[in-house]
This record gives sequence, C-alpha cells and structure tokens, in this order.
Amino acid sequence: MADDEGRSNKGQDGDLGKPDGCPSYRNRAMTKRRHGEAQEAIRRAFHFGFIRLRRHDVERGGIIGLEKPEYDALIQKGDLTGDIFKKDRYNDEPLIEGLHFTCWADAQEEDDLIDWEPPTTIKPFLRHAHLCSYRESPFPELKLIVKESIYDILLEALENIDRRAMPFLSDIETQKPPLDLSRSFKDRLLGINSVCGRIATCDWPGCGDPFCSSELAWVENGICLVYLSASGAGIGSVFLFPFTTL
Repeated sequence: MADDEGRSNKGQDGDLGKPDGCPSYRNRAMTKRRHGEAQEAIRRAFHFGFIRLRRHDVERGGIIGLEKPEYDALIQKGDLTGDIFKKDRYNDEPLIEGLHFTCWADAQEEDDLIDWEPPTTIKPFLRHAHLCSYRESPFPELKLIVKESIYDILLEALENIDRRAMPFLSDIETQKPPLDLSRSFKDRLLGINSVCGRIATCDWPGCGDPFCSSELAWVENGICLVYLSASGAGIGSVFLFPFTTL
C-alpha cells in the first residue's frame, strides 16, 4: 500500500517482493511483447535479483562470468553445452539449475569494474550481460533466454516504471539482506539524480580496498536501475530497480 504521498512503504528492509508476484511497478514497465519464457525470466530478474553464492538462497538467480570466446558463442548460437565452468572466472561452486545473470567477464576492457581507479561507467558491462537458464540434465546446458542485453531491458523498463511505487533508499536499512548496502554507499547515493559507476568501497575502518568490497550503481533521474556488489573474486550480487534516490 502507498503512503499519503503516493510512495510505497515497501522495501523497509530491502525486500524485493513476495514470491507470489512481481511488484506492479515492475510488471507495468515491460511493454515489448516477448514469448512466455522470456517474459517470466525478466519478471523473476526484477523480482528476486541475483547472488553469486546461492547455497542457502536458491530462489534468487545465480551469476555466471564467461570468457570472450564462450560469451561470443553463447550470443551467436543461443546456448552453450558441456563443461563451461573451468574457464569461468566467477563460479567457485557448483551451479544450481535455473535463471542466471550471465556476463562477459572483461566487457569493461581498460575501464575495469574492480580497480583502484573507479570505472567511469558500468554500461559496457551491462551491454554484455544477459538472462540465461542453466540445466544439468540430460546434459549441462546454458541457454540464452532473452535476446536483448540487461542494459536494453533496463532502458525499456525505465520509460514506463512508476517511481512512486518504488522503495526509497532512505527507507532501506544498511547491512541487511537482500541488498546488504553499506552505510557509505547509502549516504553517498541519497539525493543523487544521475550516476553510473562505483559509489563505495569497503568501509571497514582503515580499509577502503575495492578488491575487498565495491558497490556500483546506475541511477537515472533518481531511479536506480541496477545495484551491483563486487570484489576481487567477481560479482557478488545484482539487483534491478531496487530503489529511488530522490
């Protein structure tokens, strides 16, 4: 339910929604007609987000980082079969079947996501990230579900999203699942209209090491399209349209 000013109270604890349905502002945002599997994948991506270590959270999607040859083959063929894990930078545990945020690990090229020098943007990374499904049987297969990149999906949704129904960043508690935002990230992003890049690094006293912990975001007109947490080990979590900043 919305409050007296029309803004949703939802998201006090970073909740991205209940399993029985996607928040209405995300449902209405998708206007392009797609086949059922693609539409459901986008709904789940918006609703649950993605985390790297899924041992105790199989509801959310996983994260897969591919090297360039495997990424190109996936885009050209629409699937990858066989053992795709040993060449993979981010996967240090067995994959769980289901939806995955799948990306080209080095899409940023000279503008690394994780480095002492902050990336000027994260858009190249998002242009090389896609929604895929993974299955074990009858053989390991990673299948491209939505042709468009995450970047294109987010831009399409941004045109129609109802910001009044989105959680406000100030209402989301820090260091609490599912987002686990740091205090420095929240403080630096509140009131920001537009930004795309690294917002904060590890805020443990005396640390500040981006390889220990980095938080990145893309915000347009006070709407956060994507929140990423990462470290030297790779992408830790991805959440789409998690909150507004003003």
